[in-house]
Amino acid sequence: DDAGNVSRANLDGSSPEIGLVNIPAGQMRAISLDVENNKMYFYEVNIEILYVANLDGSNVTQLITGAYGYGVLVDTVNDKLYYDDQNANKLYQCNLDGSGKVAIDSDGTRVYGMAIDHAENKIYWSGRDNGKLFRANLDGTSPEILKSGLASARGIALKQ
Repeated sequence: DDAGNVSRANLDGSSPEIGLVNIPAGQMRAISLDVENNKMYFYEVNIEILYVANLDGSNVTQLITGAYGYGVLVDTVNDKLYYDDQNANKLYQCNLDGSGKVAIDSDGTRVYGMAIDHAENKIYWSGRDNGKLFRANLDGTSPEILKSGLASARGIALKQ
């Protein structure tokens, strides 16, 4: 939320826990869970940091500083993290510890939605500002525009 909280609740909305993580003066913008490794990744956009923490909110650690983004996605099959950075106008892939950063796209649009098709080894992402839907190999090679002319494209879900 815009009060610096990462919160959780049961699927029916009961038992809310506000401030499981709190970054003072923060504004949160994206979250992705890595249940296999007991981690969550999330953006704070005022201080411009991509964080990692345990799912219970403990061990909050700055993973990538100076990154201002709207989209983050964990690939637990390949132990990779995908995130956008508006300061650099790029979509990146890196290892789960933040090392090995590789630019996937430099279209300069806000990425809100991302999804992975492991059967085809493809990543998909939406460009909110340019109204495009993109696809590339998981390593960023062979990028292509699948659709343009979309109005404020945000979330993506793949039907397998």
